[in-house]
Amino acid sequence: MTSPNKPIPERMCLVCRVLKTRDQLYRLVKSKEDGRFLPNQDGSLPGKGIYFCRTGDCLQRMQKERRLRRQLLEKLSDSALDWMRASQGDLSGDKLNKSESV
Repeated sequence: MTSPNKPIPERMCLVCRVLKTRDQLYRLVKSKEDGRFLPNQDGSLPGKGIYFCRTGDCLQRMQKERRLRRQLLEKLSDSALDWMRASQGDLSGDKLNKSESV
C-alpha cells in the first residue's frame, strides 16, 4: 500500500505574511540566554523560531517599517544579520544595517 501524499509544511514570513515552504525562508531562533535571535541555517535548533523570505524585499522592508524595527532589529544577533547578508547576492551591507534602526 502506498501512503497518501503528505502536505509540505509551510511557514509564514513575519514581514509580508505570505505562506512559503521552509526552503524559501530564513529561520531565526530565539536564544534562551539573552533573548536575541540567532541564525538557524539547517533548521535543527530547538526553540521559538521566526521566518523571513529569502528575497531582498522582505529584508529591506523589515528595516524600513518602524513596527518591525522596534520589535526585531534590536534583538537580531550580528551573526544572524551577517548570515542573511551573505546569502543575499543582491544586498549590500548598507541596505540591511542595524545602526539605521534607531
